[in-house]
Amino acid sequence: MAEQANSHMLVFERTDYGYNKDANGMFDGLMGELQRFECDLLSTAVYVTDERLYILDSVGETFPLRTGVVYRLSSSSRSAANLYLQPFSRGLWLAVLALMALCVLQLVATTRSWTQPKHVGASWTTAPYSVADCFLAVMGALCQQGADRTPDSVSGRTVMVMFLFTSFFLFTAFSAFIVALLQAPPTPLRTPQELLASHMKIGAMDVAFIHAWFRGEVDKAVRGVVGDIFVKKIKTHERPAFLPVWEGIEFVRRGDYGYQAEMNEAYHEIQEKFTEGEKCDLFEMELFPSEAQIIVTVEKSPYREAFSRFVRWQRETGLVDRIARRWYASKPRCESGGRGFMAIGVREVVPLLLLLSYGCVISLLLLAA
Repeated sequence: MAEQANSHMLVFERTDYGYNKDANGMFDGLMGELQRFECDLLSTAVYVTDERLYILDSVGETFPLRTGVVYRLSSSSRSAANLYLQPFSRGLWLAVLALMALCVLQLVATTRSWTQPKHVGASWTTAPYSVADCFLAVMGALCQQGADRTPDSVSGRTVMVMFLFTSFFLFTAFSAFIVALLQAPPTPLRTPQELLASHMKIGAMDVAFIHAWFRGEVDKAVRGVVGDIFVKKIKTHERPAFLPVWEGIEFVRRGDYGYQAEMNEAYHEIQEKFTEGEKCDLFEMELFPSEAQIIVTVEKSPYREAFSRFVRWQRETGLVDRIARRWYASKPRCESGGRGFMAIGVREVVPLLLLLSYGCVISLLLLAA
């Protein structure tokens, strides 16, 4: 605009836009300088809030400043509590249990002659095949394991062979589905309500306008979900609530962490630090709606109309879009087309370890009894 106006500007750098008022109603930062008529025009675009509306005049819109929560869910974000129940539906699990019970009863009925020699003293006797033996044989077949005894009768062996075939295909389908579940990407969080209910920790970019946005949400008469996210998930965990970009993005890279940031700054850090596989795990969620930034002057400035024409001309000729493309980094793309190799952690096998521990405790109790 200075070139268009054939003029010279004195540019001063400031660190604060101005969000706070003193006892006299004067803003600090850039807004305070405008309010005191210490400058004529801001060379940076700002957000026009209700409080600022009375001390400035709008020149023209530039482009929106996108912010949001960028997060990466780790492999442990999946629900491991019922991981080993998900491959089969409830009806199929009931059918498997019914089939096992039927096979046990049929083995008991068809193996009356199923005996095993036992050495008692100086002679050999035979022991009948009990219901417990039939149950262990069926469980061994279902888990693709053997049994120490096999039925002698043709009918009993026929039952075992057919059940082995059935359990083989069930075992194959179950194993394949478990592998697919473990390697599947976690389901992204779609709404702020889901973000609030998740176990993920959240931080925020340490800049003045994000401080002001969250403060405005918390100070509302009826606090919304964004205010609850700040109070319950940002201020409460052990890390500082507001972090520099490099630190927040590093926490995001480790997984199960969300970082509320200005997207341009976040994208630059992600391009430098993330691998291609990690970029494929990134998700975004917008907590605050994107609004266009506006170039402003002091209230009733004589330069407002001229500057407004300059901004409109730049928008119509595409200069504003060109500047936005040069200044703003594009969203990192997943070039690899998917996730790479994933290591399985302890969390995925916790249900199995619990099952083993329960079995050991029950066996010790039975032994003590």
